[in-house]
Amino acid sequence: MTRWLLPVLFVCACDGSPEPAPAKAVDARPADPEPNARPEAAAASAEAPIEAEWIVWFRREDGGVESRWYTKTGSGVTKAAARKVVAVGDGSAFWQIRRADAKVDVFDCACFDAPEGDPMCAKTGEVAMLGLEAVPMDGGDPVALEQASTETIFGEVDAMTLSLRGGVGTQLFVETTDAGYYCGAHGSYGGVTNVRDPSSPGTAKWPALTLPGPMLRQAAMSQDMLEEFNACMGGPDVGMASFLDEEMRVVSVHLSLDAGMLVLRWNTEADAPYVCAPDYAFHGFVDSGLLPSASALELAPPLPAGLQDAFSDIGSASAVGWSRVEADRREAVSAWFAALPETPWPAGESTQTHASPTPTDAKARAGLLDRGRTLTREKKYAEAVEVLTEAIGEDPTAARPYAARCYAYLLSEQLKKARPDCERALTLHPGDRFTASVQYNLGQIAEKEGKPAQAKAAYEASLKLRENATVRKALEALQ
Repeated sequence: MTRWLLPVLFVCACDGSPEPAPAKAVDARPADPEPNARPEAAAASAEAPIEAEWIVWFRREDGGVESRWYTKTGSGVTKAAARKVVAVGDGSAFWQIRRADAKVDVFDCACFDAPEGDPMCAKTGEVAMLGLEAVPMDGGDPVALEQASTETIFGEVDAMTLSLRGGVGTQLFVETTDAGYYCGAHGSYGGVTNVRDPSSPGTAKWPALTLPGPMLRQAAMSQDMLEEFNACMGGPDVGMASFLDEEMRVVSVHLSLDAGMLVLRWNTEADAPYVCAPDYAFHGFVDSGLLPSASALELAPPLPAGLQDAFSDIGSASAVGWSRVEADRREAVSAWFAALPETPWPAGESTQTHASPTPTDAKARAGLLDRGRTLTREKKYAEAVEVLTEAIGEDPTAARPYAARCYAYLLSEQLKKARPDCERALTLHPGDRFTASVQYNLGQIAEKEGKPAQAKAAYEASLKLRENATVRKALEALQ
């Protein structure tokens, strides 16, 4: 899995972004109401008319979540109510965001091609697949934001994560990662940040945006990104200017509070082969305040009136988001907010629990395949092909050895031999994570053959089965 090493804080007022104004103390009058108090109570005692109202959600230090209702008048900003939930909206329509996880069984890879009910294939454990949904304020079915798969897993799960990384209005930045071995040619390691919006369900494409040159340079230097890129590629060194213009891209942002100050952490990437990075990317990070170039994410300055006071009241938080409340909807929204059920927010990481030891016979079945995979990782492709051919001979109806040999052929540039193996694997076990990985390899083969239309179709077929950042990047590079 990607190692997320954090750089030194980079304070930037790039693109003319102004320095944040000094924080004002939150008005302590009236005294904070009970957590489920309604904002009307605070507003009724305020002498000045209401100028703006906000619901600000954030991650607490104890790992839980909280949303606070803030009211701005000419006298200051008052915290009117608080609930241990995540509430988001566009001013008039609101949703409660909650987790929607699902438990699935995990079986050993040796059981992948076994007939149903094989006594040697008892489940080896289970894992929680992490999901996210939004419950509408005005009723109706929950809106799926991150659908938790209920498909049985073959292999072994190292860890899965789901984290809210901030948001503006109904727009949420959701990061998911997945690490494990799912009986393909190699392990799966990677993460992706998607824009999720309950008012517009579906996968919103990350917008194309650029950071100011000095910030990109800082990101490229933060994790020795350019140095690792040049060392991996093995060709003439790429200069900094070319690297910034042609290789780097912005792939996510993380909103947090540091002593009341809003910090935007930008994650940049450059493509890498699997041999250099298991998630196919080099990463670099840089911090900033609001930026004019981030308007597509509603993160352009200035910070709306009243929010700095709210942030100062909250202090520090590892994730934060905010939504305005329109005046003509405040009564309905406040009643909904006060009645929101508070339930503990589940952990953001899920690891596999083990039910029982894997049967010895089942381990033996996977021996040839494991040897072939190990030889492939060591770049001993000819030896790998030999071992995997033996595995195919042991059971010609097994899909995994064909997929593994296809991958060994692909890495050794034997494309005419790789393609039929991958195509054969698809006929033996369609419709799951395994099929998605094989389709990706077929896309790679087609690209090397100079067949972009075939590559595009293969990547799209893979993404229909399983959203994956690596496959998504490969598809976008063709468009």
